Amino acid sequence: MTEASTQTQDTRVSSGGNRESTPVSTGIRAGSLVLFCILRTLTIAAATTPRILPDESGSWSFSRFIAGGASIITMHQQPEYRFGTGLLLSPLWAVTSDPLVRYRLGLVLLSAAPILAAWCIARSLRLLSLGDNVLRSTAFAMVLLFPATMMTGSFTWAEPLSMAWWGLIILGMTATFTSHRPATALFATSLVAGFAPFVHGRMYSVTITWVCLLLFLLLQGQFGSPRHETSDDKQEADQPSTRALVGSLAVTVMVYLVASVAQKHMVSVLWSAPSEQGQGIGLGLFTQVEFWSNLFLSMLGQIWYLAVSSCGLALLGIGVLAQFSYRSSSAVPRA
Repeated sequence: MTEASTQTQDTRVSSGGNRESTPVSTGIRAGSLVLFCILRTLTIAAATTPRILPDESGSWSFSRFIAGGASIITMHQQPEYRFGTGLLLSPLWAVTSDPLVRYRLGLVLLSAAPILAAWCIARSLRLLSLGDNVLRSTAFAMVLLFPATMMTGSFTWAEPLSMAWWGLIILGMTATFTSHRPATALFATSLVAGFAPFVHGRMYSVTITWVCLLLFLLLQGQFGSPRHETSDDKQEADQPSTRALVGSLAVTVMVYLVASVAQKHMVSVLWSAPSEQGQGIGLGLFTQVEFWSNLFLSMLGQIWYLAVSSCGLALLGIGVLAQFSYRSSSAVPRA
């Protein structure tokens, strides 16, 4: 393969696609955004007060504390809430003192989460060169207008932000293996993965999966995009890779530990009688058998919900991605 053809192929792969946006793909994205905004506006206009208690109250209680105010509520039992959504909502206390306006602004702010998630998915498909622009725009629209997306985005709880976090982690993992700067992608993804359990309690699987992936890459000693075809480029890419992996692992653990301390402190202030269920949040949590059994059952429930709510489309997508990953790994030359 000549140097010119190699550069041409690298340019095509790095761009993540073989064509610029077409009028059809642009129309699909614009139309889905307009429809999303219309539906969200109708939902927000009808919202007058938190409707899912105590979930939404937990988010606003965290946000009030982070904003420097007193706790709104003091519960007798500690629910499994995380402060991620409260952190996002905290600036609204300085914007207005009207509870109705503040609540609706919170819904507006969280409405950006599904848009970010849809963009991350479409961008990941582009980086992987899967489908054309029309198909990627269709995926964007499906994620944005999914019935579950519209339903969970109607409340100021953890679900909208957790959806965006899933999108960010998928994009980060994709960019790690397709970007010309994998160290940057590793660092950014480690920040997202380390904080994931404090966006939603069910997102421990994100942190565990990311740490396992980093450890696997360290043990394998094989890291870097398959598109580095020359020996000089391969050697240059491999030298910082171990440091990047170790550094990313350290960042993930550090972010998790710092967030754990913050979570414990806020819970001790906001809830008068914490239950035994919420005592273990740090690294000791991973040594509990009950944690792993609950995580396994939660994952099964989420997979079932995902399959049913998507009418089976999610399972089809998982199968396509698994086949793509297998073919990609088989095509990588082994040392």
